[in-house]
Amino acid sequence: KFVAELWMLNDSQQEVKTGKVTASLVIGSRKVLLGTWLYTNLKANVNLKGQEFTLDIPDWPAGEFKLLLEAEDKPDWNSEYTLMISQ
Repeated sequence: KFVAELWMLNDSQQEVKTGKVTASLVIGSRKVLLGTWLYTNLKANVNLKGQEFTLDIPDWPAGEFKLLLEAEDKPDWNSEYTLMISQ
């Protein structure tokens, strides 16, 4: 089972306006959508606990896979994390 708990970390002096983050898992050329988080306005220097996504890991072979976080209209906020499946 894979669980991803998303957070918005605002360490800037600016308020962050409402937006959307899409979370996906990628292995090879296969992409699996975990879900979308619609976050609310976030004041300066405040962190916000967000959406939690759970997925029974498909029958993927041992090796690396990626967690992608894509912020709508803010590509410089996108994140990619490389993770490992071991058997």
